[in-house]
Amino acid sequence: MYEQQYSQMNIASKPMFQMCVMVASLLIASGDVAAARQQHARMRGFVLLRMLVIANLWIICSGSVQKQVLLPGFSVSENDYIDNNGTFLLSNGFVYGFGFVTSSVSESSYLLSVVHLASTSVVWTANANSPVSHTDAFVFDKDGNAYLRSQGSTVWTANLSGKGASIRLLDSGNLIVLGKDGSSLVWQSLSYPTNTLLSGQSFTDGMTLVSQSSTNNISYTLGITSGDMRLYAGFQNPQPYWSAVLDTRLLVDMNGDIYSSNLNSTSWYFYDKSGSLLSRLNIAQQNDTLAVVLSDNGSLSFRILLQIADGTRYMASLPFAIPEDSCDMPAQCDPYSVCISGAGCQCPSALSTFPNCNPGLISPCNSKEDFQLAQLDSGVGYIGTRFTRPLARTNIIGCKDACMGNCSCIAMFFEQKSGNCFLFNQIGSLQKKGEREPASVSFIKVSSYCCHCGRTVGCHRGSCLCWLQHLSSSSEATFTLTRTRRWVSPDDIWSTNAVYLHGAPRCYKQLR
Repeated sequence: MYEQQYSQMNIASKPMFQMCVMVASLLIASGDVAAARQQHARMRGFVLLRMLVIANLWIICSGSVQKQVLLPGFSVSENDYIDNNGTFLLSNGFVYGFGFVTSSVSESSYLLSVVHLASTSVVWTANANSPVSHTDAFVFDKDGNAYLRSQGSTVWTANLSGKGASIRLLDSGNLIVLGKDGSSLVWQSLSYPTNTLLSGQSFTDGMTLVSQSSTNNISYTLGITSGDMRLYAGFQNPQPYWSAVLDTRLLVDMNGDIYSSNLNSTSWYFYDKSGSLLSRLNIAQQNDTLAVVLSDNGSLSFRILLQIADGTRYMASLPFAIPEDSCDMPAQCDPYSVCISGAGCQCPSALSTFPNCNPGLISPCNSKEDFQLAQLDSGVGYIGTRFTRPLARTNIIGCKDACMGNCSCIAMFFEQKSGNCFLFNQIGSLQKKGEREPASVSFIKVSSYCCHCGRTVGCHRGSCLCWLQHLSSSSEATFTLTRTRRWVSPDDIWSTNAVYLHGAPRCYKQLR
């Protein structure tokens, strides 16, 4: 079937070869005519000129040749196809290309990728987290295996020893390896998606999309498990933050466990294991080649791969996004900051004295400090409580005791009506909960000791109350009660019993 769709003729070879033959023939013919008509001295100059032209023509005609089929024994590096932007394999209709593209890490490192040529969008990558150099090689060896090597090590392999007979790229964006019978499919890139799904691509239970690592070193994963499609934040313990079943935009045809999904030109369809349609999300109103991309900020964005306006081709993003509210993403703001829809990020007042709003508790279990719980502002919650199992129902005292008794707990959220208690060992940004959300009380674990600057005598809304020793010019020791986790200077003290002060993010043990 696939053999009938593709010719084994190299893409650039035929027109390039014809041009080279034609020019060379003209040069030879003109040389013969000149040999007959010109004097011997002038003929020597013409011969030299003809040799230079032919030499340059040879360089042009011997450039890299893009292919439509790869056979065993093929090896290529980015440097070999630098004149074709690293692309060495084309689909039959020139819709997609396969080759080396520059990585975002460095202009001198490369990813082996399938690219939508018109929009230059990367839709599949073999070595997303392991860029290679311009001399590292993709190999389709004589044993039928395909792999990518860098400095003597294999950074990606299709694991096809003894199976592969040819490699082709379809106009659907699917990179395929055919078996020795010329028709059986032994491997395809669509079965191993990276961070993108294309129109017509099936996504089933067990597959995952993984985003590239973001600036805060968090990656995100999309997967189907336990009858639902979910997005997860790559914390120490992965935390879900979106569910297809719970998305209010989902149009349900029948109830059942989601086993697979398929994206077409207008909608995203969800099916059970038998292939029966369960539900769908309507994405676009017109027929276009769509792609859904798991971005490095954790959102699923929907894009039209080819949009043409005023003769310009470009990729267009659609307004439909997952999650619907950007504040439902765990890193929309910095950790512990509150995301307010349409209003940006805000530091909760209980944490306002901490640098970047962050108490800085990385591993409380390994600390000798004492801790306490600071209560956050009313209406502040966390997206993780929608998708995490609560502890056994209790009251607020029991919930606080559970967090304080668990050294890994750094945040707790208590729903007053249901009695549900949620504990987390890592959180992203908080969010201002809507009126329809369950009323809850939120606490963050903070140090009971104030920057080691003196004796802690209490805590008010997350700020430490400390006795700071003040040595006057007469060396007489006095004490000032202050509420801070910041640097203190004598000018900052308003009175003998100051309740707050201004300064930089650290505190002195003594004031002079």
